[in-house]
Amino acid sequence: MNYAKRELKRVRNKVAPLLEPFAIVALLSLFVLPALVLINLTPIASNKIQNTNNVLGLEDKPGNTGIVMVGGTHNIITHERFEAKDNGISVYATTIKARDAGTYSKPVLQIDNPSGHDVKVEFTGYSSASLYSDVSLKYDNNIVSIMNNTGAGNTGEIVIPSNKTVTVYLEITNLSKISFEQNLQIEVKVL
Repeated sequence: MNYAKRELKRVRNKVAPLLEPFAIVALLSLFVLPALVLINLTPIASNKIQNTNNVLGLEDKPGNTGIVMVGGTHNIITHERFEAKDNGISVYATTIKARDAGTYSKPVLQIDNPSGHDVKVEFTGYSSASLYSDVSLKYDNNIVSIMNNTGAGNTGEIVIPSNKTVTVYLEITNLSKISFEQNLQIEVKVL
């Protein structure tokens, strides 16, 4: 009997160091796994507005309107950025490179109106200095002027029909050669 106890103790001393790491992992998982489940189930807030059409009791609101930057490359219109602000106003900013006299155009924004009614979108142009160019936005054969060649910013509105996606083009027209880069900001607000 004494021999059996001694043999059992010897086996236990050999096996214990092998089983100890597994016991530690099991103990840690007892606390870590519930925390990970809780983090995974927590709702995540995001800037992208989800399309929530056909939800019982949901009223169509202008907040369902989605605006995204088209992107792409252009020789004159570069360094594009589009940032959504907290107060429902978004800002599209770009750098306009030195250019010859002429008209330059590029698709910049795509506006999606999934609601059941028309939505107005307001655009206001800003620049730190005069661009010496007329800046306008074109969409579906319509033109909205947002800045004249003296640098004065204008506010223009476009109407997005219900259940339609519209691509808005930035058009820059200058009558003489511009030899320096310029910065342009366009404030976008869904009304």
